Order: sequence, then C-alpha cells, then structure tokens
Amino acid sequence: MVCIVESCKYWVNGNLCEANAIKVTGRSADECQDTNCATFEIRQ
Repeated sequence: MVCIVESCKYWVNGNLCEANAIKVTGRSADECQDTNCATFEIRQ
C-alpha cells in the first residue's frame, strides 16, 4: 500500500505503509482529497 506521509509511524522507505489495515474516513467524499487516513499515528 502506498503512503506519502513520512510523519506517520507506519511509513517505510519506498513510500509504503506497513500497517496491518488502513481505515479511511470521509463520508460522502467525491474525491480522494475529501478522505483522511484514520490509521495515521505520528512517528515518535
């Protein structure tokens, strides 16, 4: 899975997401920009 948020703890080299699952929020979203990754956790 692609990830371009380097500040997320699940981001790994190659712009990949290593989370077991991804939860996306954005009720009634018409475009990708209307959604959010609810799996995001800030990298410590």
